[in-house]
Amino acid sequence: MYNTTIGGGDVKNITIQNCSIGFFEKAHNNSVRCKKALPFISIVQATEGYYSFGLDGADIKDIAEGGFFIAPSLKQQEIVHNTNPQSKTMSARWVFLQVYVDNFIPLDRYFSLPVFLPQEYEIRLSLIFDKLFAADNVIDRKIQCYECLKLLLPLCVKNNLANDYISHAIAYIQQNFSQQLSVEEIAGEVGISPSYLYTLFKQELGISP
Repeated sequence: MYNTTIGGGDVKNITIQNCSIGFFEKAHNNSVRCKKALPFISIVQATEGYYSFGLDGADIKDIAEGGFFIAPSLKQQEIVHNTNPQSKTMSARWVFLQVYVDNFIPLDRYFSLPVFLPQEYEIRLSLIFDKLFAADNVIDRKIQCYECLKLLLPLCVKNNLANDYISHAIAYIQQNFSQQLSVEEIAGEVGISPSYLYTLFKQELGISP
């Protein structure tokens, strides 16, 4: 857990529920294009060659070799692989994260994550990735994932969760977190139907109450 008021949010804790890393090396995949939406936050670096990347229909942007792109969960990614002109190959590494704010709000619903990073942040994040991929146990790996979040949070912007019903429901859940709450009870406290509360949570947070 990570205590913070960074990013304009009054956050009590941030918890990484799952993290996984992956990579490929020396792939001959020039101009390979793919579209996908993943169920977790993706932080991706091309260490040789470079990516062209666009999110949710935005224009595709070239990222310099060694640069990163970040994609929130469930958003449509468009990715083009570009090999290094000299080696004619491409290498990349990535981490996939499931992260929650205050135990139940997905981080990428609570905050808008930066898709691209300033160069000084890319340099620092690359050093964290070096430690992450050198880690030989789950504890050290998760520590470096928290370091990734610590670096990125100042660049995040708190999303507008100002809907009165959502805010009221979240406050009620936080105040009664140790109890067995039902959707009906939460909806009754807020003053709306359970089905409408469910719809609001799915629209605003991407999760059910």
